[in-house]
Amino acid sequence: MLKPSLCLAALLCFSPLSMADAPSEEASQAAYTLMEQTDMKGIFDQAMQDSLEQQLAVNPALVPYKDVMEQFFNDYVSFESIKPRLAALYASRFSADELNTLTDFYSTDTGKKAMELMPELMQEGAGIGQTQVMAHQDELQRMLLERKAELSASAQQ
Repeated sequence: MLKPSLCLAALLCFSPLSMADAPSEEASQAAYTLMEQTDMKGIFDQAMQDSLEQQLAVNPALVPYKDVMEQFFNDYVSFESIKPRLAALYASRFSADELNTLTDFYSTDTGKKAMELMPELMQEGAGIGQTQVMAHQDELQRMLLERKAELSASAQQ
């Protein structure tokens, strides 16, 4: 039987965030600074609330459970609960210098405007994509039916 310390060592060596992959302390601190500058907590909290409202709009049967869902999200998916993992994610993708550059940018008027408009731009961009799909829905349906026929034919062989 493996000793607990040996098991822990094996887990650390084979985990996705092993010490070799761990971001520097400087990059981690820069990630926290970026999250503060960009009000990531406010953005995250609003996104969670919007997501919940969308779920309730799509599935009105969940409305009586709204408070339960909010409690669950507050307990297990709050910004504070994922903040360290988000910082590690950013620090694993950007160097400390890059994170500092992003923080500097988001401190400017243009950066603030970009942060303010980004959700709206993303939503409108998604709408453009959805409109494109709807305009060609018949073609998608035709392609799906063709694939279904191909799969049926190959299954019968």
